[in-house]
Amino acid sequence: MDTGIFGEYVLWVLLTVARVVLIVVILYYVLRGVLNKWKQRKTGHPRQTAVCPHCGWKGKVSIHAGRCPRCNRPLEDRKMDGET
Repeated sequence: MDTGIFGEYVLWVLLTVARVVLIVVILYYVLRGVLNKWKQRKTGHPRQTAVCPHCGWKGKVSIHAGRCPRCNRPLEDRKMDGET
């Protein structure tokens, strides 16, 4: 039996290991991409657009947010996303 690195048996084992490693790497990147997209879409609370009448801050906040993140005063002008 040939025991060199290019022997038939050793080459077959190396190719099999390389295939397994390649499949694991591909699955890792595919699953990581799917999980990242799922995390981005899954928000714990619906978001709303808010404008602070005191400091002029504009942005998106949770529907449960009652105060401006910049000046901590009450928010008044709020719209649910998707509303016109």
